[in-house]
Amino acid sequence: MPAELSWYDDSESILVCRFTGEFGIENYAVMEGQLPMMVRDGVGRVDVILHLGGGAGLPPLRGIFQEIGIIINVMPDNFGVFVGVGDGFLLGNPLSVWMGHQVVKRYYSNGKVHVAASIPVAVQRIHQLRA
Repeated sequence: MPAELSWYDDSESILVCRFTGEFGIENYAVMEGQLPMMVRDGVGRVDVILHLGGGAGLPPLRGIFQEIGIIINVMPDNFGVFVGVGDGFLLGNPLSVWMGHQVVKRYYSNGKVHVAASIPVAVQRIHQLRA
């Protein structure tokens, strides 16, 4: 499956949505269907890391930005934030992360979407936001 959901931690407070392979309608189905249900099942606040794995196809930016905006509106009350992470130098280098931060800050003024260079950095960012 091109999108896989798994808990990052034993306390089920951080959910990782890993995208592998080509980005298509199946990815959107997971994001719109399974993702909100798993967040709802979490105990307390649940933050989501959207991880574009190595070799995965890039989603159409305009479409994914709109989709994330829609998903934010249908997420349960215990949802925290999305943090986007991309594998590889092109997506994880400091300049790309900075540019990504500027784009999401401008596109999502609600503070619900962030970017990070790696999953460990995303987890650290989530903990900072929770504090």
